[in-house]
Amino acid sequence: AATDPGHVVNPKQVAMQVEGSFVYGLGAMLHQACTIEKGRVVETNFDTYPPLTLAEMPKVETIVMPSGGWWGGVGEPTIAVAAPAVLNAIASATGKRIRQLPVKGQKLRA
Repeated sequence: AATDPGHVVNPKQVAMQVEGSFVYGLGAMLHQACTIEKGRVVETNFDTYPPLTLAEMPKVETIVMPSGGWWGGVGEPTIAVAAPAVLNAIASATGKRIRQLPVKGQKLRA
């Protein structure tokens, strides 16, 4: 992941924020869902809304490229691009476009 947050005080902390955002973005894409039954959210805590586990997390290489421009966000942009990147890789490998999240439970074989 490459990011340009404008100005950077601590590049290592920026990298950790980016990687943490990948955990959130990929977890949401893979198996997190907000289920509503009878007008109420079913998931009430993380025991029913599972975050991505360390075993599921791919290796992430983060490149911090500060341009010196306007201050920008670090974590939010990463969350937004994690799922589309993986979904495009799935489409490339299988020829199948996933149109509904989470991916868990969907048939992904070509």
